[in-house]
Amino acid sequence: MTDSISDKIFSIAEEFPLKNALCINEDGWWDFQRLVTSTDLFKIEFIQSGVIEFSLVAIVGDLCNSTISVFLALQSLGATACFLGAEINSTDLDERINNSLAEFIVDPKKETIIHTGFNPTENFTRYKKIALLKKRWPSVVFYTSGTSGKSKGVQLTKRNISSTVLSLLDYLPINESNVVASFSSIYSDFGFYNIILPLCVGSSAVYIDQSTSINLIFLKIIYYKINVIHAFPPLLEKIYEGKAVEKNVFPCMDYICSSGQRMKKSTIEKILNHSPSCELHLGYGLTECKRALSLHPKFISEKPDSVGKPIFGVKAYLVDNQRDQVRKTNTQGELCLVSDQVTCGYFYNDFDTKKIIKKLKFSNEIALFTGDFFTRMMMGFIISYQENLELYL
Repeated sequence: MTDSISDKIFSIAEEFPLKNALCINEDGWWDFQRLVTSTDLFKIEFIQSGVIEFSLVAIVGDLCNSTISVFLALQSLGATACFLGAEINSTDLDERINNSLAEFIVDPKKETIIHTGFNPTENFTRYKKIALLKKRWPSVVFYTSGTSGKSKGVQLTKRNISSTVLSLLDYLPINESNVVASFSSIYSDFGFYNIILPLCVGSSAVYIDQSTSINLIFLKIIYYKINVIHAFPPLLEKIYEGKAVEKNVFPCMDYICSSGQRMKKSTIEKILNHSPSCELHLGYGLTECKRALSLHPKFISEKPDSVGKPIFGVKAYLVDNQRDQVRKTNTQGELCLVSDQVTCGYFYNDFDTKKIIKKLKFSNEIALFTGDFFTRMMMGFIISYQENLELYL
């Protein structure tokens, strides 16, 4: 895979120019050719507005097909996309814009680009220079919900993003025959990969707002011929308790992916009874390191309480409060992750970065200390003990 996700998607567009690529909310289908054309137009607008490599650009407003074009255009230019969100109040949005230190604000739906007039301080200029030298300047910044304190910008480099895409495709082999539905906005890391991942392999990506009524969700899944679903357990529970499933008019899925919290055993049974050939992937992920652990479908009935094992490209350790490795089974420890997927820290926030990015005493590897506690069972399976909700969101 090339360093740039935009390059990968443009390559797919050359192969499948007229194939359905993207449908967000009520925008209707865009084929890959239209997606590339829209991206090129935004790229021209950005250049004319003064956006250059390493510029910080805040993305706001309602999610639409053009949001993806904006992201791809910024990737092509080497600029940083700061996803600030849509469903937040104006006060929180203003705070995030200020914290992002964005030089430009773009609303893809309104097709407006505003220069903020931001003048970098000496401290920020020094911070940026060091980040660039260490190859830690972000390609994308996602903001945590702030439910346990101040919202923080999780920064991901191009290497982070490319490594995550490779890891996800290793255990979820979607291809051009799949139509993939996401119920999470691209303003979150979960929704971002759910929409971008299909485009990287020639699949079709559909976004459906999770506030949509269950009956309308059924109709959209049937209409768009969706056969892969990415959703959190509460929504899957509603879907598979619905009348369309009971009446057997709901289509069978090829794959269903979920994380964030434990899924009810009854929901797992309903999914597998309805779609016996469906691969159900449950796992653990967080904004600071996308999907890190996954439970292989063949073990779901046998080990329903497990979040699985580390996926390709991820090392998972459990450590005690002295940062020594927990080696015994059935012993609690904090989950630490080592991977190219792991964030290099919070944007312009060294204080909080040092709390989560630390060196492991026993291996000298740089790891993400998740704040989540687990126990390791026989055969390497990991069982959730306690969850740090901030890192899940």
